Amino acid sequence: MRANTLAAIGFVTIAGSLAIQPLSQPAHAQAPSTLQNSAAALPKPGRGGVPPVDLDNIAATQRDVDLVSTPLLQPYLASKALKMSGKLAQPACSAQQAKFDWRTLKKVTSVKDQGTCGSCWAFAAVAAYEASYLIENGLSASPPDNPNVSEQEALDCTPPPPPNDCGGGWHNKVFDYLQKPGETSSSKYSPYTAVKRSCTPIANREFTALTWGFIAGATIPNDNAIKSAVCEHGPVAVGVSADGWDEYISPVDNQNPKYRYSTTQNPNFLKEYPNGVFDKGFASDQSLTMATYTPSAVDHIVLIVGWDNSLHAWIIKNSWGTGWGDSGYMKLKYGTANIGFSAAWIRAKALGISPSPSVLQALELVNTGFKRNVLSPAQ
Repeated sequence: MRANTLAAIGFVTIAGSLAIQPLSQPAHAQAPSTLQNSAAALPKPGRGGVPPVDLDNIAATQRDVDLVSTPLLQPYLASKALKMSGKLAQPACSAQQAKFDWRTLKKVTSVKDQGTCGSCWAFAAVAAYEASYLIENGLSASPPDNPNVSEQEALDCTPPPPPNDCGGGWHNKVFDYLQKPGETSSSKYSPYTAVKRSCTPIANREFTALTWGFIAGATIPNDNAIKSAVCEHGPVAVGVSADGWDEYISPVDNQNPKYRYSTTQNPNFLKEYPNGVFDKGFASDQSLTMATYTPSAVDHIVLIVGWDNSLHAWIIKNSWGTGWGDSGYMKLKYGTANIGFSAAWIRAKALGISPSPSVLQALELVNTGFKRNVLSPAQ
């Protein structure tokens, strides 16, 4: 790789190896510190003929040693690398807008169901990628444009640490996998089974990512930072606490016979959640980092697809099927449930367009070099 290509995004060569060049960083960027746990929610078996189980008692935690070395400047470097690749498109909206929803532009794929496996991390990551794929290629979320990227492949093939299995994982690990080697569709790989299996090698993977980035490292970004990322990159994957979500069941949508989590609708839905806004979550801990993380703080990964200031709420896509919530979606009150923890965006590689090999290598090093000890923070 040419030295000027690396220098352009903040890498410098030191004694034959690569290191991070100290650069000024956005005020919201913070360094992820020592990781204690990671989490993903485990949806329970169905209540149709199965003993009922509360959805909000389903956290599974894993420790991800790789994130201990996540660079201080990763969010800044990822954005700068993306700019260098020539893929900084005009944002679709502004953080100052009163409301925005990527669904209105037909850039959000259908709600999926992770079943009884704690694979929310895989579903949120794939959902973020699918939205970016539609945005980058000017496609809409309907056949034949719908990419239908394989969640089963993400579950089977995303390597540890943490185990990234039905006991929990993190969305950024799937982003790494989507960047290299990439994924294929569910029809080519396998239907989803809700069980982690051995990874099946697939040739000619058609879905790859250009790069991805945290919005503010392993922290909770401020609302404007999240909105700006949603506008610039598309829907973003975020951590959240799903405490109390078992009661968020719209009576209109709970007629789905395949819905496993309740045999009865919630007749008080609109009374308990005016305008459909879930506001029963605890106040977010804005100082939360990986060093202070606990399993009760974040136990689920979802997708933010938009917001509505008039309701003071994020619009999130879940992976518990269309029978949960409002056709699989939720309006979650700003500043609650630690929504936004470890928020990250991903940029799909557009069809028929590829940056130069040196740029692709630089993009990969932003997120994978530290794990291979190729890169280290400059002193």
